[in-house]
Amino acid sequence: MLKQLFSSVILFFFMFPAFAQGSIMLLPFVGKDKSEVVMVYDTKTGKSVEWYYDEAEKKMKKAGAGFQLPANPGVTGNVMMKAYIGADGSEVILVWNTTTGQSVSWYYDEAEKKMLKNTDNYQLPQSIGLTGNIMMFPYIGSDGSEVVLCWETATGKSVSFYYDNAEKKFLKSTAQYQLPAATGVSGKVMMHPYIGKDGSEVVLVWDANSGRSVSWYYGNAEKRFLKATENYQLPSSPGVSGSVMMYPYIGSDKSEVVLVWSIINGASMMWYFDELEKRFIKAKSDFQLPTNTGISQNVMMVPFVEKNHDEVVYIWNSEAGNSVNFYFDDKDRKYIKSKPEFQLPANPLQ
Repeated sequence: MLKQLFSSVILFFFMFPAFAQGSIMLLPFVGKDKSEVVMVYDTKTGKSVEWYYDEAEKKMKKAGAGFQLPANPGVTGNVMMKAYIGADGSEVILVWNTTTGQSVSWYYDEAEKKMLKNTDNYQLPQSIGLTGNIMMFPYIGSDGSEVVLCWETATGKSVSFYYDNAEKKFLKSTAQYQLPAATGVSGKVMMHPYIGKDGSEVVLVWDANSGRSVSWYYGNAEKRFLKATENYQLPSSPGVSGSVMMYPYIGSDKSEVVLVWSIINGASMMWYFDELEKRFIKAKSDFQLPTNTGISQNVMMVPFVEKNHDEVVYIWNSEAGNSVNFYFDDKDRKYIKSKPEFQLPANPLQ
C-alpha cells in the first residue's frame, strides 16, 4: 500500500491554476535526459508546443514532432495539463477538463518515438467524485508509485488516487491517506504537495483570494494527515495581495522555500524555513526577485532547480504569452535575467 503520498518538488513540475486571467500556461521541467524542457499550452484550445534547450545550438528550440502532443489531446474545453516523469521513467502528460474531471494520460513511447495515449488501466476513473472547477496534481510518490491528488477549488474537497501495481490500475487511496474534509481554508482553494526538508509528506493549501494558507503533513505515527505546528505555517499575510499564488520547493541549498506572488501585478515574496529560528521567515532582499521583472499583468510564475543546480524562475503573461526567466547568480548573490538564448520566443505557441 502507498506509504507516502507526496513527491519531492525536486522533480520540478507544476500544475497551473485556473485563476490566471489569460489562457496560456507554461510547464517548465527537467526531462528524462536531464534537458531543460518547457511545455506551453492554451487552456481554451488544448493546443500545446514543447520546447527544449539545445546544448549544441545554445538556444531554446521547438522539440521534434514526436515529442509534441497531438492537436486533439482527447479533452476539449477548459483544458489543463500537468507533466511528470512516470514510475517507469517515461515522460507523462495528464490532460483534463476542469469542469467535468474527464482526463486522458499520454506518455512518450521510446520504441515508436512519439507521444501515445496510455492504455485504459493507466487512466484515472472517468468519475472521480468531484464537481465544479477540478484541479489535479499527478506525481511520483516517494515509494515510487504514481499518485494523483484531485480537488475542487470552490469547496476544497479532495480525493487522492494511486496506481496499484498488483491490480494494474489506479485506485482511490484509503481514508488515512486522504486530506481531512475541513482543511481550514475556504475561498478559491489551491493545493501543492511536496516533501519537506525533513522528509515529511506535506501539502500546502491556500486561498487564492486572501493568501491565507494552512500546511498539512502526514503523521507516520498517527497514520493520518495533521495540521503542521504554527512555526511551520506561513504568516496569515504573506506579503502580497490580489489573486495570490504559491509554489513551495526545495532550493539548491536544500532549504525549504515558498515563492508567493500576485497574478494581478506580479509582486512577489520569497519565504524560507530558517533552521535556527525554526520558523518560516522572509528571505533577505538579495534572494528576492527584482521588483520589475518585465511582466506586470496576468502574471504567472514557476521556480525550479535546473540540472546545473541553478535556481530558475519562469515568469510570463498568461494572456499575451510573453515570458522571461531569471536565475540566482551565486557570484553576484542575486537574481539576474537569463541570457537571450535561454529565453522562449515572444509567442511560444506559434
